Amino acid sequence: MDKNKIIDLTVECKEVESEIEKLKDKMLDEDQKVKENHNDIDALINRVNNLGDLPNNITERFYNIDTYNDITFTDSEFIDVSFNEVKDGGKLSEVDILVSGLSGILSSIIDIVFVGTPDIVKIYRGGEQFDGSILTKLFRKIGNDSEGKQSEVLKWLSEKCKVPYDISLEKGVVTPNNHRLRNFAHDPLFGLLFAFADIVMGTTTAVDNTGALKVLVNNGEFKANGLNSIFYYLGHLLSDFSTARGLPIPGAGFSQFFAGKGENSFARIAEDMYSNGYDFRHMMSMGIPVFIKKVILEFYFKITDDKISGVTTISELEMNKINNNKRHQKMYFISDVIATSGNVLKFVTPPFSGNPNSINTPQWLSMIKSTIGIIRMSNRDKSGERVINNRNQLESNWKELSE
Repeated sequence: MDKNKIIDLTVECKEVESEIEKLKDKMLDEDQKVKENHNDIDALINRVNNLGDLPNNITERFYNIDTYNDITFTDSEFIDVSFNEVKDGGKLSEVDILVSGLSGILSSIIDIVFVGTPDIVKIYRGGEQFDGSILTKLFRKIGNDSEGKQSEVLKWLSEKCKVPYDISLEKGVVTPNNHRLRNFAHDPLFGLLFAFADIVMGTTTAVDNTGALKVLVNNGEFKANGLNSIFYYLGHLLSDFSTARGLPIPGAGFSQFFAGKGENSFARIAEDMYSNGYDFRHMMSMGIPVFIKKVILEFYFKITDDKISGVTTISELEMNKINNNKRHQKMYFISDVIATSGNVLKFVTPPFSGNPNSINTPQWLSMIKSTIGIIRMSNRDKSGERVINNRNQLESNWKELSE
């Protein structure tokens, strides 16, 4: 620095004053912006407060904001929103109804043509004569050789698995033709409990001609005991499966409690059905059209169900599951109604003409299950679905507001 130079403070101060003026102008601009923001906020608060003064008939509507600074509350500019209403996400399409109907029709055709009835079974000299169901005839060959005689393995089981509950002749109680129907230990589904009790006690629990429960004592010697009763039970069932009378369908033995009077009682009709081949093997053939119908629908569901891929919320997953389930229940119900109607037609028309052996028990059980499913679906708790639907509606309208 030149010591001889004289500092001119006037010049230096003018430069500082210029900078101060620029800074002052900037501060004034910022202050004006802050005031404008405060005014905008106050205006928005007033508009929000005015929402409480809207008429009651439009308090549940969302205003479509086209511009930020031009807001007028007119009824025509509100978006209609229906709250507290669960939309039917499981609505059936025309293809859904067509597939349901075709599966039911196909099931009916198989039931009428291939299942038919097991009539007539006639026992003679240890053999049998069989005419009737095409499918049941195939199932009756299981466990038998080419000549129709029981295989050596099943004969061995029959000899080894002697059980005390196999009394087949007791006046007024059981005969060789009905002892498996009236003896609960021969039931393929409920029999184990009765078999275990009879093996431990050395008895036969059966229903007599009057519909009363009888316990018959068997004084024979048996190797079966409490510890190995389940193996003897299963071995005895297998050995009886391929015999002329076969095993009764599950639960059929309980029909014998309804003996009543005369030949038209429920017990006598059920006994005649069993004697004419309405046994476990025929139930297997009756289950085939029901199974095919189920396979068709399940395959269709697999390729057409709504699926969510990627990251999503738990609520969306749950709604997707609920909607698919509603669709499934409706399609099963339609299919079962048609298949059951076909079975009714089979029952009332020739050549069956009222033959009880033409009743397809698995199909009626499927119909009952579908009906219960529809009733449960209609009476389900919809509060969760309502919340999710309303939330989705809110999000949809907020998107419209932001556009």
